Amino acid sequence: MNSAPSGDEEPPVGPPAQPPPRSLPGAPAEEAPLPRVSDEDTPATSFSSGALTFVGSILLIAIAFSLGLSYLLEKRWSRRPVAASASAGGFLKPAMFHVGAVSLGTRHLAIVNGKPVEEGGAVTVSTPSGLVQVRVARIEDGLVRFVYGDEQIEVRTDSDAASPNPP
Repeated sequence: MNSAPSGDEEPPVGPPAQPPPRSLPGAPAEEAPLPRVSDEDTPATSFSSGALTFVGSILLIAIAFSLGLSYLLEKRWSRRPVAASASAGGFLKPAMFHVGAVSLGTRHLAIVNGKPVEEGGAVTVSTPSGLVQVRVARIEDGLVRFVYGDEQIEVRTDSDAASPNPP
């Protein structure tokens, strides 16, 4: 007899395979050890680093957008021209202000360019560079002092300019 399988033979018949033993209810179950998986093969690791990269990219884009938008808004809404303080002698001229009257009651008030304003208030003035807001620093008898950045200017009331100064 030939012991080599020829393919025409039937598989050997033996006792049927037994199912794994069942544990009784309430009895501690034996746990089979889990197969070890290396960290390199774990798909969660690559997903985590990809998610972190995505979130980091979104944050960088949001920060860049916010900085750019704030720069544009500041530049557009800024009423102070960039080159104004660099000009020799300043860009504010007394002729830009028309002080009509001064009131030194409990609140110091003045009429500047046709509008009432008090100390600490602001006056909008048209300059060659555009509109700027100049702060009223002090109102005195016949005199109004304006401040814009480092620049200060004093303007007398229109009635004082027309009358001669007493000796």
